[in-house]
Amino acid sequence: MLALAELLASSDAVSLHLPAVPGAPPILGAPQLALMKPDALLVNLARAALVDLDAMVAALVAGRLGGAAWASGRRSPRIPMTIGS
Repeated sequence: MLALAELLASSDAVSLHLPAVPGAPPILGAPQLALMKPDALLVNLARAALVDLDAMVAALVAGRLGGAAWASGRRSPRIPMTIGS
């Protein structure tokens, strides 16, 4: 079984399908997102609390993450229109 860091670094797409633990920190924050390939896709079909939305937006804006999609959330992140420019 791959460790999370190795999985993130080697994957073209990461899809989350697991419950959130109330009060627990996100499993994907800035350090984890930094491990992902710059053209990788992140799909969160689980709970928004699993991903640090601010870190995800920062990674998208900086070109360190190829794309992201999510199905539910506490809030929809504000994503600047300057992504990819």
